[in-house]
Amino acid sequence: MQKAFGRFSIEPVYGLYGIRKARGFDVYDLPVKDSSCLCKGVKSMNKKYIVQARVFKAMSDENRLKILELLHEKDYNASELLEEMNFGQSTLSHHMRILLSAGIIQSRKNGKWTYYSLQKDAYEDMIAWMQQYL
Repeated sequence: MQKAFGRFSIEPVYGLYGIRKARGFDVYDLPVKDSSCLCKGVKSMNKKYIVQARVFKAMSDENRLKILELLHEKDYNASELLEEMNFGQSTLSHHMRILLSAGIIQSRKNGKWTYYSLQKDAYEDMIAWMQQYL
C-alpha cells in the first residue's frame, strides 16, 4: 500500500510508515527542519515518529556511535575526527551528513574549519520520548 503526497509517498517500512521521495531518496537525507513540510497530509502523531525514527536510524551505525562518543569529549573538526577513525574523508562526510540531518550534532565554522559538537537538546528530547515508555 502506498499513499502519495505531491512528490512524496508514504510506504510501509518494517511494518511502520516511512516517507520517501518519489525518486527513492530517503527522508532521512533531508534536514530535520524540513520534515514538517514533507509530512503534509500525515497525521501529527506520525510526524513525531518520523523524527524519532530518523534519530534512531542515525544512531544505528557503529561508526556514527564512535563519532558521537568522540564528540562527547570535545568539539572536533573533520581532520581531527579522521585521525581517530579508520576510514576515509568521503565516508566521514557521509556519516556527518546523516548525523547533522538527524539533528544529533551541530556544526560551526571557525575560519576555514568546520567544528562539530553534540546537539544537547536532541538528546534531551530523545530521553523524554523514551521515558514515556519506562
